[in-house]
Amino acid sequence: MERFHAKMPKAGSAADTAHQVHQTVRTALNEAVRRGHLTVNPASVAKAPRLEEEEVEPYTVEEVHKLLDLANKTRHPARWVVSLALGLRQGEVLGLK
Repeated sequence: MERFHAKMPKAGSAADTAHQVHQTVRTALNEAVRRGHLTVNPASVAKAPRLEEEEVEPYTVEEVHKLLDLANKTRHPARWVVSLALGLRQGEVLGLK
């Protein structure tokens, strides 16, 4: 598991992806221990990569105005307004009904 984490960032994956993989594997192996297939969870020995929080730089008022002007020329300008107002990602906005 240690080597797996070491290779992921080199392969272009972010630390948060490696962290999520570690959590998923650890959870699956915990279930294998619970069911008696394993005696020890090897993923519990491996350390998940540290997650560094990146500071988000919000759009300026001018940038928002430019985005909204461009959005008004699209087929669904309301999704851009909702996205900017609520800070939603594209998938989240597209999932709204």
